[in-house]
Amino acid sequence: MSPLVWTIPLWPLLGFLLNGFFGRRWSRNTTGIVGCATIFISFVLSLAAFFGLPNLPDKRYLVAPFQWITVGDFTVPFGLLFDPLSIVMILVVTGV
Repeated sequence: MSPLVWTIPLWPLLGFLLNGFFGRRWSRNTTGIVGCATIFISFVLSLAAFFGLPNLPDKRYLVAPFQWITVGDFTVPFGLLFDPLSIVMILVVTGV
């Protein structure tokens, strides 16, 4: 599984920001294309994560770019966990 799975939630955010800032200047068709294209890219990345998950030894993938809280031996990472349930939910959300 590639580090590109981190960008699954970022593509819809990019589409929201583009349509939010430039949507009034663009035509309705352009804003629709931008919105649908960013969700479609997120769906394709979700499919890649879905098909890459069985190849992992423990059937889960953790993307944790940094530690959020560290106190003594207690650490809380900031990241995304991809396991079978979360991948199915991502596919449902981006596929619908």
